[in-house]
Amino acid sequence: MGSNEIKYLSIAESIRLKILNKIYKINDLLPSESTLCQDYDVSRMTIRKAIEVLISEGYLYSSPGKGTYVKAFSLNKFDVNFSVNDVLLNGFTNATLLHAKIMEPTIDLVYHLQVAPKTKILCIRCLLYLGNEPIALDEKYMPYFPGMNIKEESFIYKDMIGIIAGENNIYGCREEVLITGIFPDEEINQYFPELYKKKMFMVLFEEKLFDADGIPMGYGRLIVDSRQCMIRGKSRIQGV
Repeated sequence: MGSNEIKYLSIAESIRLKILNKIYKINDLLPSESTLCQDYDVSRMTIRKAIEVLISEGYLYSSPGKGTYVKAFSLNKFDVNFSVNDVLLNGFTNATLLHAKIMEPTIDLVYHLQVAPKTKILCIRCLLYLGNEPIALDEKYMPYFPGMNIKEESFIYKDMIGIIAGENNIYGCREEVLITGIFPDEEINQYFPELYKKKMFMVLFEEKLFDADGIPMGYGRLIVDSRQCMIRGKSRIQGV
């Protein structure tokens, strides 16, 4: 390994450690190339190669005309990118909007969204079908802000990230997904009477979206007929 390669890899490691130790924080502008050249006493090309390494690893991102910024990163072993189509065995053919309404949060929503009891919450509830058969109930809850589109006639089904992306800057957000098995209760029974009658279990996906500061942006529940459900993940561990 040549000395130039050792230099840029060493610089990449130095910057990486500064990011991990929060000396450079998420969305911070990285010092300019000329400043980094002076700090590390190397050429501009060496700095650029170090930055390219960190961009490819997901620690930095470049904004044309503005500079290079620190990107949100995760040390988790598993990559979660929750999508309805990723958990439905055969997908879905259509979605029916049950309601889109503004409401006061329940005790559970106060907890999940970390909001005050009188905060206005937007609730979107949909039923997903495969052909004529209902296969999933989708509920989404998020703090309501004036200007949010809740017109039922303009409804287009979207995952939560798709809805929130239209209202917020979602760069740096993260998500958590909890998966459990449940038996349909009386409320769910109105949509899945066959499963309720046969006492068949369903799969509950609880999704939370957080902004870069860890503040909840949305909470969702996707309740899926277990016969139409698949669960798969992707490991970040090399060789797995």
